[in-house]
Amino acid sequence: MKTGSKNINEITEKVVAVNSNIQNDEFIAPVNSKKTLRSNKDSDLRHRFLRENSMEMICMIDIDSKVIYLSPFIQKQTGWEIGSTVLKETIDFVHSDDLKIQTDLFVKALLNPGVSFTGILRIKSNNDKYIWAESSFTNFFHINNVNAIVICFKDIDELKKANDNLKLGEEVFKIVVQNSLNLTTLTDENDQLIFISPQCKNVIGLDGEKFVGKAMPFNIHPDDIKICLEKWMNLKTNSEKILHHQYRLIDTEGSFRWVSHSASRIDFEGKFKFIQSSIRNITEQKNNENIIIQKNIELQRTNNTMVDREIKMIELKQEINELLKRLGEEEKYVIME
Repeated sequence: MKTGSKNINEITEKVVAVNSNIQNDEFIAPVNSKKTLRSNKDSDLRHRFLRENSMEMICMIDIDSKVIYLSPFIQKQTGWEIGSTVLKETIDFVHSDDLKIQTDLFVKALLNPGVSFTGILRIKSNNDKYIWAESSFTNFFHINNVNAIVICFKDIDELKKANDNLKLGEEVFKIVVQNSLNLTTLTDENDQLIFISPQCKNVIGLDGEKFVGKAMPFNIHPDDIKICLEKWMNLKTNSEKILHHQYRLIDTEGSFRWVSHSASRIDFEGKFKFIQSSIRNITEQKNNENIIIQKNIELQRTNNTMVDREIKMIELKQEINELLKRLGEEEKYVIME
């Protein structure tokens, strides 16, 4: 038997002894009357019909892990056949990386008659492809007319791949959030902060952990609180997204930082559950904008001074021309209208 366990033969011998001592006579059909025989025959026909038309993938193996029964559905789904050169033992259809799991399930079932043990295995299907299956091993050696370990397979291939893709998506999202320049937050329907990304200190100048479990908003500049609350309530009640709303937050040093805040409401099964926010530090941008504004003001002042100077010069030239004209002399300056 190729189960990969060094002590499997010793375990098997002990199991055979244990199972022989717990034979369950309740499963031996009485044959003391014609009525009983007819009833048993009808029962056998019903069981056969159920087996042949069941959507369950069932495999039975003996004490040596040899395949002794395959349900019609498992043959249809996998292409397995009893006695084929490629299917003699369980290791013939279990992925090599999952043989230890298969061995552990087999041994546990051997040591615990009547108890089911379940694990996730990859089993070979048509065209040598593998599918993920939830595999339940149950020892029925102690039951006459069964005398086997029954393995029930449940095809979870699509579910497993979907879960793997979901986990991959979560990992990608985690990497993106952790390496983003923006601060990401998640709040519940009671405005309680339930998640805040590591960028909190860099973005708003505060330790994010101190805010988890507390209500939003926090440390908003007094002059900006009113408009922030209005937008927040419109988002909660009317699903009006917050797009690049700019306001000030006060940091630990008492200084304020400009941020750009975008947020959207997340509903689940038609009910409001969360608000996801993305907050970006735009203090440098706002400072540069203010510098530009100040420079423009200075430029305008200088320009106004120069214009006033030019007007004053024109007025002086006009006065000189007027005086020269009174003296009977020609005008000195040509003044453009």
